[in-house]
Amino acid sequence: LNPSPSALDPRPSTLDPPPSTLDPPPSPPLAPPPAMSHADRRDKLRRVLKKNDLDALLVTNFINVTYLTGFTGDDSYFLVTPAGELLISDLRYGQQIEEECPGLDAAIRGPGNAMPEFTAAALKKAGARRVGFEAMSMTVGLRDALAKASPESDLQPTAGWVEELRATKDRDEIAATRSACQLKRRAFDVIKAKNVPEMT
Repeated sequence: LNPSPSALDPRPSTLDPPPSTLDPPPSPPLAPPPAMSHADRRDKLRRVLKKNDLDALLVTNFINVTYLTGFTGDDSYFLVTPAGELLISDLRYGQQIEEECPGLDAAIRGPGNAMPEFTAAALKKAGARRVGFEAMSMTVGLRDALAKASPESDLQPTAGWVEELRATKDRDEIAATRSACQLKRRAFDVIKAKNVPEMT
């Protein structure tokens, strides 16, 4: 069998894209994502506490807990007072809290400790009498159980306090958004460089 002329032709096939088109254009180095200013966010929330004459706010919305602490686990509450803060969680998240929230005070409940009673003990230790709770997050059942476990606490419903803080992006969130956009642009450049008419 004689080879076809194309097999003997040393020139590149027209079906082969030019090598240069497979190389993405150079991109500037990605800026590292900044550390979130969780302490600044908590200080803003304390000003809201003072304005509303409350001793503490019990944050039960997991998204809000993450926003204020950096902790990404579930089934945990965050207690904010004018002079301090406390992350209330359980043994499953002990190591995670140490890694994600270094230096943050945490109360870790063990087996057999129900969350309402454990939270009530934290309120008593903090000396919080007028306690705000997130009415859009806390169930009626949890509110009643907490009131029963902590009869000395005056539970006050609140709505949207942390959400209002989240609506205004701080400098770290803006920088993180820019970093994400830069990463997406780099990925798009790679895909665009490899997208040639001859490829399917």
